[in-house]
Amino acid sequence: MFYELIYTRCRQGMDITKKGQQISSDGYKVYSCTPAIMEEGKVDLQFLANAAQAKQSFTDPDFMDDAYLYYVPDTGAAFLVNFFPVPFDANAQGDYSRRPGNFLNHALIGDFSNFYPYELFKDESVWSAKTKGEAYYYENLPSALPERNDISDPPGQYGFDEIGSFIKDGREEAFKKAVSFLILQYKEEPEKRKYIVIKDDSSKNIELWIAAIECAFSPKIASVIPFASRMEKFTNVNKYTVKLGLFQTQIIFRTQTINNGFAQ
Repeated sequence: MFYELIYTRCRQGMDITKKGQQISSDGYKVYSCTPAIMEEGKVDLQFLANAAQAKQSFTDPDFMDDAYLYYVPDTGAAFLVNFFPVPFDANAQGDYSRRPGNFLNHALIGDFSNFYPYELFKDESVWSAKTKGEAYYYENLPSALPERNDISDPPGQYGFDEIGSFIKDGREEAFKKAVSFLILQYKEEPEKRKYIVIKDDSSKNIELWIAAIECAFSPKIASVIPFASRMEKFTNVNKYTVKLGLFQTQIIFRTQTINNGFAQ
């Protein structure tokens, strides 16, 4: 069972941290979600809301790759966000704000322990929100998103053979060190853990690094390892501050700040 959330520039939307209170004004906000996420204890709503509004780097039209960010909160369900840069079309028609730089974040919330999160990369049957077009989110009133029961065995963009060939192409030692490093971090207290920054020459290679590292573990273990295939200003934003297990927007007394993720 999975739930969904869509965040983008739109006319009508909601505030999930205020029980779905409606917002009627042009601009960025949660367009719609599965109502169940707002039930007590389902997910850390403030953390989800904060992650949903994050904009990653892109340059229209030269660099418009999707990004994937996987979060594992202390409290509630994990969630995977597909960041989609919306291409600007100067000739587009419709009653909406036609400005460059728009983006859409589509979040999938639930239990990822039965398959590897990387298997959802580039799966258009899952990340369908980006296919509707920019005008859709201005011209259509939002409706509740249904629960997803159709995501159990995703085909995966990258097969084991391709992942194995990628690592064998001169990356074996770096791969072993990365896996070993992660294992060591999970022996540390959360506030002392460090993260890995991976640099490569394409988004595809970063995705293959994530896939390979996940495959070093069982799906159940991999489901508790957060990652980001791209994260803007990660040295500042890649921190997870909690109080009594819930996300805090500011570092306050008696909180833990946890480095969240392993790939950039």
